Formats: sequence, C-alpha cells, structure tokens
Amino acid sequence: MQKIDSLADAEMEALKILAPELHLHGKLNMRAFDLIGAVVNRLPELRIHEIPLSKRIAISLLVQLSNDLRASSLLALRGYSVQAVTIVSSMFESAYCIAAIASDPELAQKWVNHDTPTRPFLAVKTMIEKGLKNLGQQSVEKQLEIEYRVYRQLCMAKHSNPLFQMEHGFTIDDGDVVAMNGPSVSENTIRAAWFAMEHATALAFIALFSFFRHHMSQKDNEDIFQEILFIGEERKQLEAEAQKRWGTEDPFPGKW
Repeated sequence: MQKIDSLADAEMEALKILAPELHLHGKLNMRAFDLIGAVVNRLPELRIHEIPLSKRIAISLLVQLSNDLRASSLLALRGYSVQAVTIVSSMFESAYCIAAIASDPELAQKWVNHDTPTRPFLAVKTMIEKGLKNLGQQSVEKQLEIEYRVYRQLCMAKHSNPLFQMEHGFTIDDGDVVAMNGPSVSENTIRAAWFAMEHATALAFIALFSFFRHHMSQKDNEDIFQEILFIGEERKQLEAEAQKRWGTEDPFPGKW
C-alpha cells in the first residue's frame, strides 16, 4: 500500500483493496444484520412483565450480537482484522448464551443472578454443549470439540497469543521488517478477516436459529425461517471457499 499521510485516507485505501477480497463476506454479514433487525421488529408489542425472562435476555443479546457483527465487519474491511477477530470472540459467547438458555426459566434466572465479573455465568464448554443440544444437534460431542476449537482460535487474538500475534503488526519491505500501526492489507490480514467474518455470520446464524426455535412461531414467520436457513447455507459456502484458498491443515497440531 502506498504511503498516505492521513489515517482516514489510509483506511479508505485499505477499504478499496480489501472490499473485493471480502465482498461475499460483507454482503452476507449485512444480510444477517438486517435479518436480526427484521426479527426484532416482528416481535409483538408487549409490556416488559408479559415477556418471559429467557426471551428478554435473548432479545438483549441478539441486539448486542448484531452490533458486534456490524462492528467486526467494519473493522475487517478497513484493515483491522485482529480487532475484528477479537470482537467475534465476544459474539461467540453471546450466541451460545442465547442457545444455552433457550427458553429455560431457571437458566435465565441464573444468568440474571450471576454476579462474578471474572467469568461467564456458565463455563464456555458447558454453554456450547447445552446450546448444541437445544439447537437439535445430532452429534453433540463431535460438534462440541469443533466449536470449542473455533472459540479458542478466536480468543488467540483477544489474548495476544504469540502464535497469532507474530503474523500481524509488521510488514516486510525490501527484506526489512517494518512495524506499523493503522490498517493492514497483508495476506495474513486477509486470512484473519475471512476467518472473522465467516464465523461472525456463523454465530449470527446460531443466535437467530435458536431465537426462532424457542421464541417465534414458524407458522407466522415462515419467511424469517427461510432467510435464516439461507444465511446458514451461504455461510457454508464461505467455509468451502476458505478451505480452497487456505487449506484444511491444522497450523498447530497437538496444541489444542
């Protein structure tokens, strides 16, 4: 990327380069964001005490997740993929919190009563397992390991893990290592952005599917249901494209 004096100009230049790379990801992210808005707007107007606690929690987390989805997309498209991955790790916890609580009044109350600031109301692995069961997953044990690995990969950015961090924050210019802040358009940036945006969509799908399954009527909202399924299928296409481009080999075998 050419030298640019203004940070705003540098971010716009990064956007020009990254937008074609992330076009399909950005398009699907926006579609998921809009669908969450449509789901919230479809809900009937009720007084707060008329809405089950589990549903109130799900609505609150769904709105937060949608804003995290948008924020991570904006960051990834402007060359801040490490920060995008960090936000998506938070989305993971929100999505599986929605799925784990589902319509369970006891778990909903446990969430409300949770007063420990240093950990979630359920251990993450427990939350994933409960969420998968509530989503109707057939092979929970196998999928649990897959999902938990994704979570740990996302958390590598949040925790400044050196295995992840050493691939970011500098460029090679004529053989010299150049540290830099601001946007990046490196191949590693693009790969991290693909990872962040694909999983952001996957987590939006999980949250939406759970919310629909436990808090909406399919009879009256068939269009919403079909759009959720569409987003899920399109997300799988993004995963397939990532596998074509980056391969499927585990970069850290035996480390998980």
